[in-house]
Amino acid sequence: MGLVSSCPEDKIGRVIACLTSLTGEHENSSSALLSEMDVREMEKYCRGGSTAMLDCITVLFDNCTKAEDRQILVRFADRQRLNSTFIRFCENFDVYSSNSGCISSQEQSVHSCIEDSKRPWVPLGPMHRFCRHFKTWHECRTGPVTRACGRQTGEVIGIFLQGITPPICQGYLHRDTESTAHVSSACYSHLVVGVILSFLFVHSLTKR
Repeated sequence: MGLVSSCPEDKIGRVIACLTSLTGEHENSSSALLSEMDVREMEKYCRGGSTAMLDCITVLFDNCTKAEDRQILVRFADRQRLNSTFIRFCENFDVYSSNSGCISSQEQSVHSCIEDSKRPWVPLGPMHRFCRHFKTWHECRTGPVTRACGRQTGEVIGIFLQGITPPICQGYLHRDTESTAHVSSACYSHLVVGVILSFLFVHSLTKR
């Protein structure tokens, strides 16, 4: 994931790309916190305070200084919350690293859970689909890891994934089609719709 040197036109797509990959390798984003690459990335952060995800978000915010750009970005990324989430994760890094083998072995179960979650979908608006993606991401990683690797390990994964969920989706209930209605009338909704539909399409291709 190349770092931008100016505020990109597709700033929503960029912030989503930042949030869906720990390592900066977007094609591997489906494995978030499951792969050995993710273990190394989180260890690097906990030792030195730098990680591709936070670096990506920092550069994006630093380059998008106009009020209208910031107004959009803060709906998708809360930098203070992200920093706190990573710091809290480091406090429990030993739990994560000592169980990394068990966590990695759940990747197929996670993938199956995500695929199964798509089947009962009814037609939904783009924001609902977008937030449901993050909710499913959370549930399908936390559930298998908790069952196979223990409650404490599952909590470490779950708290982290909840922490990186976009503010616009915090509190979202994926079985409640009204739970994202408050964002549907946002003044930039036409922009959000286009970018999110593109994101969902591209992300679906990386799963195949």
